[in-house]
Amino acid sequence: MKLLLTNFSIRFPRLILLLTLIITALFASQFPKVSFDNDPENMLAEDEPVRVYHHQVKERFALYDFVIVGVINEKDPDGVFNVATLQRLHKLSQQLYSLQRSADGLPQVVDGDRLSDPLLTLNLTPDSAWRRGLNVAFSQDPNRLFDETGQSAIIAQEIISPSFVDSLQQAELGALRLEYLMEKAPTSSAEAHKIRELALNNPLYNGTLVSEDGKAIALYLPLRDKTFSHNVAALVTALTADWPAEDQVHITGLPVAEDTFGVEMLVQMATSAPLAMLAIFILLLLFFRRVSIVVAPLMVAMISVICTMGLLIGLGFDVHIMSSMIAIFLMPIAVADAVHILSEFHDSYPKFKDRVATLRHVIGHLFLPMFYTTLTTIAGFGSLGFTPIPPVQVFGLHIAFGVFLAWLLTMTLVPAYILLFIPQRTLDKIAQTATEQEHGTALSNALGKLGQFSYHRWKLILSTSLVLLVIAAVGISKIAVNDNPVKWFAESHQIRIADKLLNKHFGGTYTAYLTLAAEASTTDSRTLIAAVAEQVRKQEVSHSETGLRFLESLDQLSPSAPAETSLRQLRQLAAEFDQRSSGGWSQLADELAYLDPTGLNLDKLQQILRQASLQPAPVAQLLQRLPDNLQGDQLLDQALLIADRQAVFSFGQLVDEIEAEATAPAFKTPAMLG
Repeated sequence: MKLLLTNFSIRFPRLILLLTLIITALFASQFPKVSFDNDPENMLAEDEPVRVYHHQVKERFALYDFVIVGVINEKDPDGVFNVATLQRLHKLSQQLYSLQRSADGLPQVVDGDRLSDPLLTLNLTPDSAWRRGLNVAFSQDPNRLFDETGQSAIIAQEIISPSFVDSLQQAELGALRLEYLMEKAPTSSAEAHKIRELALNNPLYNGTLVSEDGKAIALYLPLRDKTFSHNVAALVTALTADWPAEDQVHITGLPVAEDTFGVEMLVQMATSAPLAMLAIFILLLLFFRRVSIVVAPLMVAMISVICTMGLLIGLGFDVHIMSSMIAIFLMPIAVADAVHILSEFHDSYPKFKDRVATLRHVIGHLFLPMFYTTLTTIAGFGSLGFTPIPPVQVFGLHIAFGVFLAWLLTMTLVPAYILLFIPQRTLDKIAQTATEQEHGTALSNALGKLGQFSYHRWKLILSTSLVLLVIAAVGISKIAVNDNPVKWFAESHQIRIADKLLNKHFGGTYTAYLTLAAEASTTDSRTLIAAVAEQVRKQEVSHSETGLRFLESLDQLSPSAPAETSLRQLRQLAAEFDQRSSGGWSQLADELAYLDPTGLNLDKLQQILRQASLQPAPVAQLLQRLPDNLQGDQLLDQALLIADRQAVFSFGQLVDEIEAEATAPAFKTPAMLG
């Protein structure tokens, strides 16, 4: 049973090689479909509550991700508020505002400090052939600064810059003048100082747009999508490349840190994987000293990586930051079993001096240890499939597949390779070397002495291990989780430097949003109806026929209905009564306004109003509420007062007030606001 795969490989080595080539080609054919995802946000599932709520808040309040461009000048006595620096800032702002796509898809900006200036076409493709190759391999287009509709990646109307933020100033004769903080670039120190004064005197800009010491200015560039941040940062770098050294330009912001980390992580993996393969090759060459032997484990590693990544791409998964590390993890694991077989074969061949017999002896001796270690490794990485983080699941399960494939290739491809590609003269040299080194090599002798030391000094080794275990436990208790993307970079990285310097001059480079939300209203229908009735009884209208009918209608509403239903019924009822009453009272008030108060008494007023074309109900209610002892101006004023109050009164407004009070968030209730 242990030799089933190996015997098949020994019997049909060319078939094994052909099948391996075909399967590898099939998996490799998936590579053109590859897509890369360097967004750390995708470490969370799309339906993760935190992620869903985050996007809901951004959409509801129109929040954007920002690229922050900080300009610092600590050499000029006026800081950044010198004429030359402000002129450069104004030009940069205008260029970023004017960003548009040319006919050939390249970015264009104005070549000056006015939006009417001629356009300048830029090409952000790197000069380095290596970087261009990486961009092609990872589908990274450095000129991708526009969405599918051709709109700029920067939301121009929302740019926060001295050239585009409002400044409210005192004008003549007590008037106010609204204009941009830096309407145009200053041409004199006096104009520059005026801009500084306006900025520092505005609490919205002091400490955010400009630093309190006047040494730094920040530009906030809102993005349509944070995946543009790396390219926008490259655009700003290109536009400021000719700036003098005293004007330090620093680019940071959370989306820049995340996007740049993703891009650089992919680049690191592209360079680290070949270097890891080279290191393994050199190390194995030092051990076996024969290239023909070393090639076998390298083939196992390469095929395992190609098939694993091909499977990942073929299943439709993006190559994420996590999955980009599959090659680095898989290569040393994949060569392990092959190295065991080659090492044992190297030591056993002089005894058998026959390839097939030696292979059967080696596989029979090592099958169970290699099988068990493979199973435990698969179980370890496969357990990551139970984590709630999708990229980690993909990473763990595909590594588990790669480990199994490496074991299968070790059991089949390595024997076939030994039979077909290792020359007989190489095997003869192995036998000859074994005879010459009858007393062992320097490495084997050193390992033998190490084993004797472990046997005789077991107490020392155990006590030392225990001490190291205690030290490790102390170290584990001091672990601090680093969830700040900026600190993923080395201290010498430009993003890390920019973040440190801008945090020194400003209140921070990251934005935190606090959302206040009210719980759903628990007010029931009975309470709503009672509140409306109580407020109506406090009004003068409650003594009128209209008011009494409205109160009677309220009694007919069901107090057990849902609150939403009762509110809808209350609004409809209020609208009906407002339509009936307000028009008649308004006409009555207009009629009263034109009466002559001379000799006017209640009887004469009654006669005049009944002869006029007025609704009888308001007239009757008015005459009923007027005192008998009033005459002339006093009578007319009282009549107008009653009519105006009735005309202005609205059942609908009263219902709206009750609804607002019942459903207001806790921080907006009258009790809290009072």
